[in-house]
Amino acid sequence: MARLGHISPARLTQLMALLHLSPAIQEYVLFLSAADARFISELQLRKIAREPHWGRQRFTLERLLKAPH
Repeated sequence: MARLGHISPARLTQLMALLHLSPAIQEYVLFLSAADARFISELQLRKIAREPHWGRQRFTLERLLKAPH
């Protein structure tokens, strides 16, 4: 799969980790405007995705979005 996408296997693993985000967060990111997208990084999303409980994921994202930029 990585070869087909012309990316490294490590990068594919990073991207696949985002599938562990709750559906609500995935939808939020999908419809995020470019202006708002600058306040959250892919690395932050991958860290959130490590949390197995979707409720805690949402809490972490909300806390991150309320933090001063």
